[in-house]
Amino acid sequence: MERLALDTRNWLPKEDELIGEAIERTVEDFAAASIEQRESPPEERINTGVLYLNEDGHLYDTLGNKVKLRWDTKSDYLENHGFLIIERWAREKQSKNLAWISPPSSEFGYSEARLMVYETKGDNGNTEVLYRAFCLPYSESECANLAKEIASTSDKNFAEVGSSNKLRASPVFFNPPESLTWFEYLEGLIDEPKIWEKVRGADDIRAKEEMKRLAKPVVEKYYNLILAAERAYDYMTAGAMMEAELAASGILLQASGSCGISNQEALKSLQDANLGIFDKTFAQAIISSESAKHVVSCGNCGTPINSVISAGYRCHSCGGTYEGC
Repeated sequence: MERLALDTRNWLPKEDELIGEAIERTVEDFAAASIEQRESPPEERINTGVLYLNEDGHLYDTLGNKVKLRWDTKSDYLENHGFLIIERWAREKQSKNLAWISPPSSEFGYSEARLMVYETKGDNGNTEVLYRAFCLPYSESECANLAKEIASTSDKNFAEVGSSNKLRASPVFFNPPESLTWFEYLEGLIDEPKIWEKVRGADDIRAKEEMKRLAKPVVEKYYNLILAAERAYDYMTAGAMMEAELAASGILLQASGSCGISNQEALKSLQDANLGIFDKTFAQAIISSESAKHVVSCGNCGTPINSVISAGYRCHSCGGTYEGC
């Protein structure tokens, strides 16, 4: 069962949340998903962020909103259990750092592994929880081995990491040696030198800010479409159109990645499967409109594109511009 990379239902205003606040939250989420899901090497897909530990003992986002969890699916329950452990760790400082590992899963539609590393700054009265999310080409067994290696640095962990789902629900406490930073320690375990070069120079933090700059006008353009959606299909289509808009800036998303299946790919699969005349007609209308079209490959150099793109899209290989039909 595939999971949508952009489930735009999550971007609807929460209880007591103003539209402007919901848009700002959506910009952050859309930028994060676009970084993790983009068609780029792992070092270009590091998502960074910060949460704040409130005096009530819960984590809040940069807009001052308490992090709210959705409990709709099995994966939600597993991952939310992990988040509650992260929140408790932030309060109790059970180790220097904490790592959450999500192995690839055909059950949940995750085609690659995801590693999130957390660190705290400040005291109990003003604690920041900084995190970095990495997308890794790891198998389930490689994720388990990595977790065991990290867990060996702290006596707060369970003796056995266990199954992939148990790992998904159980972040790992770890204490790097005093002489090493957390990323220098992980650099010795994860052979991805370009990732650690980005972290060392804080290039990943600057890249996140740039992605938020690109994401904001896209969110503002399509947010009313999300508000007007009535069915799951409408929400999926809104996400597909946002992906297409981002593609016009040269940022392509993977058909399937650590966040799930792209909305464009989901829309295309509905069309291919011919799951009803309305869905098929609707999909055709979206991908053959004046502003967007599904393109298999670059007409100039032949590089695979396989996405819905709009006029003005630039091929990331040859720089050729799609002029539209």
